Amino acid sequence: MRIEPAVSLVSDLIATWWTPLFVALFLVVIAYACWPRNQAKFDEASKMPLRED
Repeated sequence: MRIEPAVSLVSDLIATWWTPLFVALFLVVIAYACWPRNQAKFDEASKMPLRED
């Protein structure tokens, strides 16, 4: 039984489908983080470590 064709098939599937999917997901996360409507939430979250309880 040869393993190389199976590894090549998996590698081709990953390169074909998963890489663009994760790039798109990354861009969605960046757009969400930079969206002006979310600025107040992220500003408040950035001050959490400095807050005294």
